[in-house]
Amino acid sequence: MEDMSQHPGHCRVDMKESMELGANADGLAAGVLFSPKFPRVEFNIACRDLVISGSNRKPSAVVHVAVVDPREQSLVSQTSTETVEADRDPLFLTGVTFPPEQPASPETLVKLTVYDVKDKSRQASVFLGSATFSVGDLLRATDQRLTINL
Repeated sequence: MEDMSQHPGHCRVDMKESMELGANADGLAAGVLFSPKFPRVEFNIACRDLVISGSNRKPSAVVHVAVVDPREQSLVSQTSTETVEADRDPLFLTGVTFPPEQPASPETLVKLTVYDVKDKSRQASVFLGSATFSVGDLLRATDQRLTINL
């Protein structure tokens, strides 16, 4: 059995390369649309095997998403998913869409940071892990899924 203290879980990013954006059979809406002028990128996130160190409690997870332009090393956008309560394998219904005014390229970096929300009223949360990937990684992903360890 794997030591989960060294590997708190992983996230799956689902996308669909298509000129049409929509929902697939399991309800994950995702897509990538590149045009010369304004590329549009959308994806959904699911996590599996999330654990809280030293606790048997299931995490209430939220994923913060930061998009970085690597050429300028600047933050392009920042957003977060909804909080999925008491679930080690949360599927986030809030998709991530890159802003149309900020063109995405294969070199554009996406950083996912996962937190366990301990108390919403006090905005108290605990860091569970993070991972970074590029839009190019999504485009090359097998079965339109990218699985990354936190």
